[in-house]
Amino acid sequence: MKHYDVLIVGGGAAGFFSAINTAQRNSDLKIAILERGNTVLSKVKISGGGRCNVTHAEFEPKPLSLHYPRGQKELLGPFHTFMTGDTMEWFEKRGVDFIKIMTKLDLVIPAFILLFLSTWVTNSLNLFSAALAFATIKTKWSYKRLTLYTSVLGVFIALLGITEHFFVFLNALGVLIPSVSSIYIAHFVWIKKQVYQIGDVQDWSFSALISWSVASVISFCTYMELFHLTQAYFVDSFLIGGILYFVLNIKRFSKYKDEKNN
Repeated sequence: MKHYDVLIVGGGAAGFFSAINTAQRNSDLKIAILERGNTVLSKVKISGGGRCNVTHAEFEPKPLSLHYPRGQKELLGPFHTFMTGDTMEWFEKRGVDFIKIMTKLDLVIPAFILLFLSTWVTNSLNLFSAALAFATIKTKWSYKRLTLYTSVLGVFIALLGITEHFFVFLNALGVLIPSVSSIYIAHFVWIKKQVYQIGDVQDWSFSALISWSVASVISFCTYMELFHLTQAYFVDSFLIGGILYFVLNIKRFSKYKDEKNN
């Protein structure tokens, strides 16, 4: 009798995907896939009108979960760990080129348009966002100069190989950045009462730093699925950062409220 360390029930796409990933992460394990039918991956062959649906066109966890009404709530957490982009990256690392596939299906023109538009729109938005970010540092630079410098910097970073860890980078932003925006919102709405003077902004705020640090640590834990709060780690970061900052500055809020009443 053969002995196996892992048994996977079902010889469909999910079963094979689980088996492949388990084997790659634990090469010493003996894995077996159990399928009651005569053939495996039969549903994959007939999906998409016989062309096989590899993934979905939705790149956000919440909207994607809406397409699965029977498991919408349960899938929201896993979608924050492995999404559409991760699926495409998984296949591409194993030699699957989606543009070549579309070419073989006589979809050369749509493949070219898809590649051109996706590259152009993504790069344009990224360059514009980067230029705006640098504009807060170099306030006297012209927009053309900012665009030139940021584009050169972007090419240099790309040559360093950051694209190989692009989705990891996006997930890291989802942990670190949302709390920053919520802290700014809390400060603007409740502390400054929507009266903001750039000259009054401090270089460092101890309460803001503490709020950001705590929010980042907790959202990282929810991202790693150590526990769950809202089922969306970036929402956890946003809410915790803003609420904690407000609590730490409650005295300032109360003082402003008293002065307004007097």
